[in-house]
Amino acid sequence: MKLGIVVAYLLKEENLELLDLHLRKILQMTSAPYTIYAGVRRPTSALLDRLEAEPRITTIPLLETDLSNSAEHSFYLEQLIARAMKDDPTHVVTMHVDSFPIRPDWVETIAARLSGDTVLATLSSGGFLNGYSACLFFGRDFWAKYRPKLLLDAADRSSVEYGRFAREYPHHDEETGAGYVFRAYASGKQVALLERSSAGDDVGQFGSIHGDLVFHLGGAFRYERLSEEERAATSWSRRKTLIVAKNRVKRWVPKTIRRRTRRLTRPLITSWERPLYDQARRELLNDPERYLERLREAG
Repeated sequence: MKLGIVVAYLLKEENLELLDLHLRKILQMTSAPYTIYAGVRRPTSALLDRLEAEPRITTIPLLETDLSNSAEHSFYLEQLIARAMKDDPTHVVTMHVDSFPIRPDWVETIAARLSGDTVLATLSSGGFLNGYSACLFFGRDFWAKYRPKLLLDAADRSSVEYGRFAREYPHHDEETGAGYVFRAYASGKQVALLERSSAGDDVGQFGSIHGDLVFHLGGAFRYERLSEEERAATSWSRRKTLIVAKNRVKRWVPKTIRRRTRRLTRPLITSWERPLYDQARRELLNDPERYLERLREAG
């Protein structure tokens, strides 16, 4: 086995502590030979120093793009996956700076599930696919044969297969990694779902364990820290009410309308959710082992 770990490190200085935890956990929990393909764009000297101190990291400058959100993230990860494949790994996994393994047999356990018609593994929460690229694990053979794309395109969404796929696999269709899962499905292959094994619902949920193998905080690319004044401005009860309303809108308002209004609503939604992310992030970094153990006990 030879594993390529692909991560786009688009970090602010405040997240270097999160990077340290991410790298430490990968080192502690990964016995298989691996290389981290670290994508960087206009990196700070502190980030480069930290990445270059780890001999198992190959630092890769990312090409620039005017894309944003999932399209930007996918653009970077496509570059990194292609670079990783040049070193002939048996398997590749995409991760985020806020996702990492929590069990020393994580690679072997997930790889063992990729047999027969099962060609990739990804994250799921109660049967809903979300956060794919925080742990999208696949074999070289799948990539070489099908050359999947990380994002769904218009042809995918208009196909008969996609209608069946959407009914069978409830999912976040605009997120990085959805294209891989659909490509597997449309090719008659199976997907191993790493179900959320920690407790919680989907209302403002940050911090989850999947399959008792991988942790994902969620939100590290999206949220900056709020000031104390901003945190105090919105109570927990109000934030939770607004997040419930947001989730209901996602279920009932057509995607075309949501896409047209996203530029207007995103800043407001972010202001509701960011304090929740900050709280989870703070608890994780203050005492990672205690935080992870609490999540496991609640599962």
